[in-house]
Amino acid sequence: MTLVYLSIFIIVLYNIKILSFNDYNENPLSMSNGNAIKGLAAILIVLHHISQRIENPGKLLFFRYIGYLQVAIFLFFSGYGLMKSYKSKKGYLEGFWKKRIPKIVIPFILANILFLAVYRLVLHTKFSMYEIITCTLGLRLIDGFKWYVIAIIVLYVGFYLTFKYLKENLSIFGIFLVVTSYNYICFKLGQGEWWYNATYCFLIGIIFANYEKYLINIIRKYYLIVTTILLTSFIYTFISNIHKSNIYMAMISSILFVLVCPCILMKCELNSRILKFLGGISYEIYLVHRMFLDILMGMSNKYLYLLICISMSILLAYLFSIFSKKIVNTYIFLINSNRIKTYDTEINN
Repeated sequence: MTLVYLSIFIIVLYNIKILSFNDYNENPLSMSNGNAIKGLAAILIVLHHISQRIENPGKLLFFRYIGYLQVAIFLFFSGYGLMKSYKSKKGYLEGFWKKRIPKIVIPFILANILFLAVYRLVLHTKFSMYEIITCTLGLRLIDGFKWYVIAIIVLYVGFYLTFKYLKENLSIFGIFLVVTSYNYICFKLGQGEWWYNATYCFLIGIIFANYEKYLINIIRKYYLIVTTILLTSFIYTFISNIHKSNIYMAMISSILFVLVCPCILMKCELNSRILKFLGGISYEIYLVHRMFLDILMGMSNKYLYLLICISMSILLAYLFSIFSKKIVNTYIFLINSNRIKTYDTEINN
């Protein structure tokens, strides 16, 4: 299993650009760096779930403790990306339901259909018509890992409503209320803490995007102090959470983790083509990888199990991304075409 760590190390460091002591990356959360980080997070998520399936994970045990941190990365960049788009694109919210939401929901539904078909054909699982309908629509999760999709849909809708109907100076506080309400509801419904232990990172991403120039200048000015404090605080809370498994410690460590990321990225540029490729299909990897974990469950050789699960997840995610993007683009095109026809009809009348 040492080879797993070595492979990750090589992939991350491949073609990396380390900046000198007095130089800083002025755009640490660029699309390029963001894609690379999300690509790494996607693979670590797969390794996290594989480590939970292996009875004696050995050196893979570490991956059991870092799943929520990878979710924190996705949530942080989701909030960051939404806020950057909102600030830079005029009328961004006008096309929110027609462009942004379908890119989340349609692949989710397609993945659910794929899981139903594969589980029926390969695992011979029987589904009632009620189960087929509810699982397809995500009202019931055929894949428990997809709780993340439910969370992100809630947060996206919360973002739209708060920035659409609240004044700008109240919108971020509105997001705080949305996240807190979501967390409280999950807690009351008895959902596992993984449903909500990193959700505040979505809020942190929004805040970071809103005050990015100011925060970057502060970090740059006091780089060693800020980075040292954040990094040591993260390590302390992360280790404490491993030993005590405390939801509040998990929340704090996830926030500290995503704040450490821009500090590190200010001193380097991730140029790994492998990570960028994985980042481009990171959502699809998240959606489909459970399939192979279930189908191949029970393999006696855990090394082979790990290798096949990761490689097949990446391959299927790539193919699935091509297909789902065509469906999404077709849907958006049809919606826009219908909108134009409706507009022309109103003008002619």
